Amino acid sequence: MLKSIVKRAKKFAYLELRKILSKSRFGLNNFCKTSFEFSTIQEFNSPHAYNSEFLESVALVIKEFGLSANKIVLPSPINYEYDNDLQDSVQGQHYHLLPIVINALNCKKVIEIGTFLGASSKSILLNTDAKVITFDLIPYEQISPKGYLHQDDLSLLRFRQECIDLGDKKNFNEIENEFYDCDLIFLDGPKDGSFEQKFLNNIITLCEHKSMSIYVLIDDIRVSSMVSVWNKITYPKFDLTSIGHWSGTGLVHINPF
Repeated sequence: MLKSIVKRAKKFAYLELRKILSKSRFGLNNFCKTSFEFSTIQEFNSPHAYNSEFLESVALVIKEFGLSANKIVLPSPINYEYDNDLQDSVQGQHYHLLPIVINALNCKKVIEIGTFLGASSKSILLNTDAKVITFDLIPYEQISPKGYLHQDDLSLLRFRQECIDLGDKKNFNEIENEFYDCDLIFLDGPKDGSFEQKFLNNIITLCEHKSMSIYVLIDDIRVSSMVSVWNKITYPKFDLTSIGHWSGTGLVHINPF
């Protein structure tokens, strides 16, 4: 009896502590007891005004989503029968939106940050003609034998994985030329509160120095560790969560012109 009371008291204290921390850190007025993900809505205040090109691009993406969402082929894991949870994980997330953004913006080269099981890369390969370069710390073959990329995918001329830590400025500088002709970056990294900020800082600096324009689609912008990262972006941005990932999907146009 005593153990049960103590257990319930600890759980209550834990939930209350999380509630206090979430409100003090993010200024939220609600709290989800079943998840440690938070949402925030703030007024967009940026020295970079929305330009017609960006607004037209966003409108095109939304239009194409309505026209094409049901036509997108969702990726299936290699061992589908072995783990149906993997197949369920791609339902209703950004795997519909990602290829629609690529096709709507006519992207020829896409760089993905965070390969993991390869579902995003597979969705791009299935539904677009874009070239894909995906970055991670671990080779895809070592992550999971139940991933989404088959051997045929790994051997495609328009697909390549590179294993390097792009949170390191030195490493980023070594491969920065890969971004020169990149149309879209899909940022789906560790969401550790550090990597994404460092990477975006490097990309923004590169674009400003080289007078480059790049679209960045960012996953999980409403996850607690990503809220401040998203809010700090001063370039035109648009929250596409309603047609993207439930935990947040945002489109940014880094355009220093």
